[in-house]
Amino acid sequence: MRAVLASLLLTAACVPSPPAIGLRDSSIEPPDGGDASAVVPDSGVARDSGSAPDSDATAPADATTPPDSGMLVDAAEPIDASSPADSGPRDSGPPHDAGPLTALEQSLVDLPADSWLRVGTGFESVCDDNGEWHAVSGCGGLTAFSGGLYDPEHRWMLLWGGGHNDYAGNEVYAFKLGDFSWERLTTPSLGPYNRDPLADGQPVSRHTYDGLTWIGDQHVMWAWGGARANDGNGTNEIWVFDPAQRQWTNTTEPGTPGSAYESSALWDPVSGLIYLKAGEHFFSYDPRTRVWAEPHNFGFPPLWPRYAGGHQRATLDTRRRLIWFVGGDLYMIYDIAADRFVTDEWVTTGGGMFSNAAAIGGHTEQLIETGGAAVIQAADPGLDYDARADQLVSWTGQALWVLDPATKIWSQKPAAGGPVQAGGASIYGRFRYIEALNVFILVPNPNEVWFYKNTAGP
Repeated sequence: MRAVLASLLLTAACVPSPPAIGLRDSSIEPPDGGDASAVVPDSGVARDSGSAPDSDATAPADATTPPDSGMLVDAAEPIDASSPADSGPRDSGPPHDAGPLTALEQSLVDLPADSWLRVGTGFESVCDDNGEWHAVSGCGGLTAFSGGLYDPEHRWMLLWGGGHNDYAGNEVYAFKLGDFSWERLTTPSLGPYNRDPLADGQPVSRHTYDGLTWIGDQHVMWAWGGARANDGNGTNEIWVFDPAQRQWTNTTEPGTPGSAYESSALWDPVSGLIYLKAGEHFFSYDPRTRVWAEPHNFGFPPLWPRYAGGHQRATLDTRRRLIWFVGGDLYMIYDIAADRFVTDEWVTTGGGMFSNAAAIGGHTEQLIETGGAAVIQAADPGLDYDARADQLVSWTGQALWVLDPATKIWSQKPAAGGPVQAGGASIYGRFRYIEALNVFILVPNPNEVWFYKNTAGP
């Protein structure tokens, strides 16, 4: 398998960077009504029709060649296909959310259960409205197909994104929980933008999708790939942002896989690895050694076509060490410790019935029928794990849904007075659970910040 993977990646390295043909925005549509996650033309490399390792399906391999993976590898070195060993707990650095709470943070702790609170204004209030980086949407375009994350060291909600025709500014914004204020942490770079890095050595703006994650033992925001401004082409550069220094560092190494749209990234504090779903690929990455591995591939049965698509959000159930990939008609659960997909063990009820029958064609052995359709079918839903309540909580633009893992039942929350946003698309990581305050933060658009209290207390 290592030799097959190396051959595939080295062959793909000769493919030039194509225009973005899979972005789900108003200016570009997928070709022939195809899956928007498949963004790179077929390289002509024959697929391995053998069965994928450690899958949650037992059907024999199908010899039919599946569609292209949507990945472009432009590095000269192959990916290490071996899965890094789990080295146990890592140093988590300074205590998360250390220090006394401000009065405003205490007010979040004191919110009643199942309640919403809108605070302050959006990040547009601190945006420079006079730069050439505006493109089409002005500063508001920063949230287009882009996410965010929570920085527990500073107690900040960080936003970074934009890209393609939406926004070329590459600045980072922080919402400070201590005083409910926004700050622009960096100054946007000037063009030309169709490159990464830019002329000043900074990262180009891009649709970040669900590709941002916080690395707790390095205290940085990690970002990989996306659709860059202004041409929408993919980029495979790896960037880390240090909020304390307000500084970007490029950590791309030979062997870094090519970019893919609609990627999801998630850091596991136990193994210290980042897990990523990108098109038809499932990677792990060690940010300390900068080594990539691909323990699974969704490019052939029995994992294709079951897991090949999706416009998903990923979240980590820290109690069970399960990664949930949910959204855009994708439902996939991965057990980190066992290194296998356990989706079939998590059939749920409530929230409407979901079926992937239309997507799998004749591969009936890959059928998934489960509850939670209200969340699974939502494009890029807000989704995060509530460690105190041991629940998955999702905001889809209209309603809040909660999954109780103990009962495997989805239920809709009755909370009134919350935000309403048609479709709820492109939320990704802008809906985050803050464990120390036991509250969710939501940045639904450039002009609003909301908090949701699922259960009472700190």
